[in-house]
Formats: sequence, structure tokens, C-alpha cells
Amino acid sequence: MALMLKLTIKFWWFLLAMIPVVLWRVVDQLYKEINCPRVGDCYNLGWWTTQNLESWAAGFACLIWPVCLWHLGGRWIVGQFTRKTAHSSFKQKTVSKYE
Repeated sequence: MALMLKLTIKFWWFLLAMIPVVLWRVVDQLYKEINCPRVGDCYNLGWWTTQNLESWAAGFACLIWPVCLWHLGGRWIVGQFTRKTAHSSFKQKTVSKYE
């Protein structure tokens, strides 16, 4: 049961990370439908919609992707790295209070 819950949570974070990708695909489709070039000026109706969706996608990517990467495996990678460096560089010295 615990494994199924962990997999469900990982899948949820993966789906959340896909929001910017889906928005960028929608923007590409809108550019094709209104016959606008991807780069350059376009003054057709719907151009502002694509610009707004593009900025939303970029904002979601900047905010959501680091959090999703952390929950999808970044925490484990950082834990493995810090555990190795912490044990190798820190040596505990035992001191008796009667010395």
C-alpha cells in the first residue's frame, strides 16, 4: 500500500510538471492556426492570446519544475551527495570529561 501511494504521488508530480509542456504545445498550435511566424511580428487576431499563454507557460516552468524535480528524485540525489561528503569530511572526536 505504501509503495502504491508513493508511485501515485510521483505520478502526480510528473503530471504537474507537464503543465508548461502542454501550454507550449497549445501555443504552437495557435500560432499555426492564425498563420503567425514563431519569431517576428504578427498582428493577427489571437496574437495576444498566444503571448499571454507563452508567458504563463514560462512562469509555470520557472516555478513548478524545480519543485517537481525535487520531489521526483532531487531530494534523494542531494541526500546521497550530502551523506557521502558529511561522513567523509566529519570525524567525531570522543572526549572524556575526566581527561
